[in-house]
Amino acid sequence: MKKTRKPKNKNILDILTYAYIRKIKKWMFCPVCQQGKMSINKKSTLWTCEECGYKLSADEFEDDYVFWFCDECNSYLNIQEGFDRHAPQHICKKCGYENDMTFDNLKGICTDCGKVIPDPDSTLCVDC
Repeated sequence: MKKTRKPKNKNILDILTYAYIRKIKKWMFCPVCQQGKMSINKKSTLWTCEECGYKLSADEFEDDYVFWFCDECNSYLNIQEGFDRHAPQHICKKCGYENDMTFDNLKGICTDCGKVIPDPDSTLCVDC
């Protein structure tokens, strides 16, 4: 039996924000090293960091992807062993802090400078 995915209704802001990053700005800050810039390879549809080489598929990024960071040490949790984006918590492998993985704990990231911002629906910080 073949499973089919129900199409998601994305709001216009999500579509425009991703389109802005991919087509106009053409880069985003790397969540792993937090120094390098990631750009997309149009042939492979992979976002790749120029500093550390981290890769993220465009399909995964567009599919309600959430960048989770440790509330204690700011490590990128998505790539840690045992990470499950649907679990209610995750213990950081770097510092041992127990992170709340519920949507109440979401924050935004400024698309221009990479700063963490309190509103998860915002795309720019007050400085940008």
